[in-house]
Parts: sequence; structure tokens; C-alpha cells
Amino acid sequence: RIVQPLLLGQMLLYFNTTGIDKFYAYKCAMGIILCSAVNVFVVHPYMMDMIHLGMKVRVACCSLIYRKTLKLTKTALGETTIGQAVNPLSNDVDIFDISFIFLHYLWLGPFEFIIITYITFHLIDIGISSIFGIAFLLMFIPFQVWLGKNSSELKLRTAVRTDERVRLMNEIISGIQAIKMYTWENFFTSLIEKARKMEINIIRWASYIKGVSTSFIIFTTRISLFITVLAYTLFGYEITAEKVFMISACYSCLCLSMFLPQGIRGAAEMIVTVKRLKKFLMCDELISSKIETKKNSKENNKDAKNNKESVKENNKINANQKEENAKEDLTEQNKKDYTIVDQPKCVEYSISIKNGSAKWQDYERENTLHNININVRPNELIAIVGQVGAGKSSLMNVILKELRLHKGFIQINDKIAYASQEPWLFAGSVRQNILFGRNMEQVRYNHVIEVCQLKRDFSLLPYGDKTIIGERGISLSGGQRARINLARAVYADADIYLMDDPLSAVDAHVGKCMFEKCINKYLGNKTRILVTHQLQYLRNVDRIIVLKNGTIQAEG
Repeated sequence: RIVQPLLLGQMLLYFNTTGIDKFYAYKCAMGIILCSAVNVFVVHPYMMDMIHLGMKVRVACCSLIYRKTLKLTKTALGETTIGQAVNPLSNDVDIFDISFIFLHYLWLGPFEFIIITYITFHLIDIGISSIFGIAFLLMFIPFQVWLGKNSSELKLRTAVRTDERVRLMNEIISGIQAIKMYTWENFFTSLIEKARKMEINIIRWASYIKGVSTSFIIFTTRISLFITVLAYTLFGYEITAEKVFMISACYSCLCLSMFLPQGIRGAAEMIVTVKRLKKFLMCDELISSKIETKKNSKENNKDAKNNKESVKENNKINANQKEENAKEDLTEQNKKDYTIVDQPKCVEYSISIKNGSAKWQDYERENTLHNININVRPNELIAIVGQVGAGKSSLMNVILKELRLHKGFIQINDKIAYASQEPWLFAGSVRQNILFGRNMEQVRYNHVIEVCQLKRDFSLLPYGDKTIIGERGISLSGGQRARINLARAVYADADIYLMDDPLSAVDAHVGKCMFEKCINKYLGNKTRILVTHQLQYLRNVDRIIVLKNGTIQAEG
């Protein structure tokens, strides 16, 4: 692009009376065409590659957000709003698609300014007049940098407002039944309109800044050309068409260099986006190294029967190696909030907790669970009882690795299935919610729906277990949701079953059948931990653990 003005000037000499050879003029014209072709073959692939690179970065960031969301602890999920996860996916990462194109001008812009100044000053020979035009262009760059800085600040404020609006919309949709019941539509409509208005006001100012910044690219080079020609004539020099065309071509090259402020603005906005992503990615996540896990499959059990002594020896060696590795990892990472007690592994227990203490927030002074010691044998049925807030669900979350131990030792030797206190269902058929992506085994499936007391419910549904239920099972009763939630866990065919009060939402006679046929009989060869307030079932369990204020008050 820089060579083109020089070739244009040489070609224009042919039309003067200097006697330039016609063949030389043709060569200059061919040079201009060749430079244009090279520019096309270089610039457009570059733009495509930069857009492709930006798309890859955007997709990679989205993948990071998705994977991070699946690893967040319950504490982090409570501190993270829906907008903080959705807004980066839908809005923030889009900046990577186009900003990589303009980042190139952060170094190319100053370089081209220096080259064009030299060409106009010496080669075109307009002297000091070129300084006035270039100075006019440079004068707007600090202003555009200031606009870019304000644009990044407005983007951050917009993201905060968008997060708030998305959070508010999510809460309204979740509680739409209560809003309709109490006719609160107008009140919540005004809340949404107010939140959206505040967001639009910031977006409007950001659009104004973007429009002003873009308009500079259009008129600054033309005004610079006018100032240069005006200064040249005011100094008493005679202007020629040759010089005007060459100056115009040079300033046209600088037109793209005026994307320098766009590059600065894009870099500033990307920094804002990266900081938001970093804040989200730095949230606490599940750390598997704090819980020693050894999965026993059916194949391993068969091998154990064939060579029992060898398996025990290997387990002992692997246990010591894993514990030593865990200690080294924790020492290297300076995990001062967690210690592993020097305890030998007890492979005869499905779950073993030694001196376990945990709390949901690191800044909390009191522990949610304190000095917990539990050993659960295979095939044992344990009931955990206690008042509301005693720590029963927190103990479940410790076993599930959702709540980190900051003191003590925990060992899990088998595969876990979990039936939560609040049933979780997704929009799909009842069968899909029970299978949860697993292969359909008709015999096992029929046994599961029978022991979970779902046959009668399937007969009442219009399409049986193929009936589509709404989000969170909105079309089902609380008891139906609880039974489907338990059936999903039972169908998983795990070794350890954690059941957090699954009988509270069902009728008494249904709960009795579920306990006898499902928990006590069908899962009789499994390790089961049942959290319940239904004291009538305690006579049929192997052991009872009473929790109070996060500690074990009684056990037997």
C-alpha cells in the first residue's frame, strides 16, 4: 500500500512535458495493479485467519465456562448468579471475534505513520507542509484512546447491569406461579423495565462513543489532505496534480492505520472480558485430591475371588502411594486449610471418615461439621437423624465431595448414587429422567419402577413413562418427583446409596412400601445411608447416627 503512491506519482509524470517513456508509464501502471493484487491476497487471508483465531478463542472460553460450571462447589454456586455464567457466554466472549483484527494495528499504525511522514516530506518533496497534516491525524489518537478507555468502562458497567437483569428474570421465571397467583405482574414488570432501562442507558452511551470513534476514520484523512495542501500553497509553493494525487494516496494508506484506536479499544475490552472470566474461573471447585477414592467394579470383584491375597497386597501398596501423593500435592499447593491425618487405609469399610471437620465458607468461625468419625461397612443400612440444621445434608455433601474437609480424613471405596432432598428433574420424558443417559435394560427398569411405586403413576399419565414433563417436573406432584428422583438413583446400580430424606414428600402408605421394597429389600446388598425424619423406620435399620449442631451426639 505504501509503494502504490510512489508508482502513481511516477506514472503521472508521463502526462507532464518531462518526456517520460510510455513503456515506463505502463510498467508503473502494472506495478500499481500488482501491488493491489498482492494487497488483496495478503490482507483478506489475514483477516480470515484473525477471525478464525478469534472464533477459536471464543469457543475455548465457552468450553472453559461450561466445564467450570460442572465443577463448582455448592458454595461457589450460591455466590455465583445465573447472569455471571450466562452473560459471558452470550455477550462478553463475542469481543474475541473481531478484536484480533485490530490488534495488528497496535504496531502497524505507528510504523506506517513514520514511513508516510518520510515519503511525504522527502520523496514527494512537500517539506514542512506534511507535518501539519500528519499532526492533525496524530492529534485525534489520544482522544480516540480516551474514547476506547471509556468504552471498556461502559462495557464493564453494561455487563454488571446485564447480570442483574438476567438474575432478576431467572428469579421471576422460577416464581412465576406465585406471581400469577397474587397478581404481581405489574409490579415485577416495572422492576424488569427499570433494570432494562438502566442497562439500555449504558448501552446507548457506549454506542455513541463507538459511533464517534468510527466517524473519525472517515473524515480525518480527508481533512488532513486539505490541511496539507492548504499549508503547501500558503508557503508559496505551486501545487500540481501529481503531488495532490500522491498525497491523497499516502493518506489513504493511513486510513487503515487509523484503526489503531480501534485496536486499543478492542484490547481494553478484551482485558475487561478476561478479568470477568478470570473471576468466574477462580471460583472454588471440587477437589478430588482431598478424598481418597477406590472404585470397585464387578470385574475387580471377580479378580479378587481368584487371587484375594494379591489384590489385598496391591490395594495396600496403592493406598500408601496415593496417600503419599496426596500429601505431596497438598504440601506443594500450600493447602493450609486442610490436613490429612496419618491413618492407615481401611479397605473393609465402604466409607470411612476420621476426625472430619468442614464448613461452607472459609471465613466462618464455626464449623458446619466438627470431629465426625464414621465407618460404614458394605451392605449396611445407616439412618442419620437430627433436627433441622443439625448437619445431615452437609454430611451427605462431604461424602459427595461437594463440601471440602478442612481437617480430617475421608476414604470412599465404591461408586455412589445420590437421591437429593429436593428432586431435580429436567425437561424430557419420565423415562429419560430415570435412565439419565444410561442404556435401557427392560428387566431392571421394570423392577425399579415397581419398587419405587411408580407403576400406578405411569398408568395415570397420558403416555405412561414417555410423557414429557416440564422443567423441574412442573407438571408432576411433589411425591411423583421424589419417586422419580429415587428411581434414577436406584437404576444407576451403584455400590453406595445416599438418600437425603426421600420419603418426606410421599404419603405414609407409599413411603412404607418404598422403604420395605426398595430401600430394605431391593437395595439390601448395597451400602445405604438414609437421612430421614420418619422415626417409624428406625427399627429396621442396622445403625442410627444422631447429629446435633454438626457433631455426632449418639450412635448405635
